[in-house]
Amino acid sequence: MKIGLVKKHGRRSMVMHGLRKNAASEVAALMVGTAGVKTVTGHRSNEMAEFYAQHASKRAMNELVVTKWNESLEEKERAVKRRQRGLRRIK
Repeated sequence: MKIGLVKKHGRRSMVMHGLRKNAASEVAALMVGTAGVKTVTGHRSNEMAEFYAQHASKRAMNELVVTKWNESLEEKERAVKRRQRGLRRIK
């Protein structure tokens, strides 16, 4: 089965299964879970809907972790600068 944008007779065209996959990914990114994905895509079993939901959940968690990590690094950098300013005043 072909997925998404395919080249056919020298031109590109859309394939319905690719559009379904894109829809599943977009809906899953809304964090609506397996049931939300199934509502839009019409999947009968939970297997593929769960795949999209878990992938979206992992991406969201990754973004959250990276954001918090960056904030932590920035705070440490600010603390070092504050300590350095304090040391200069003492001398």
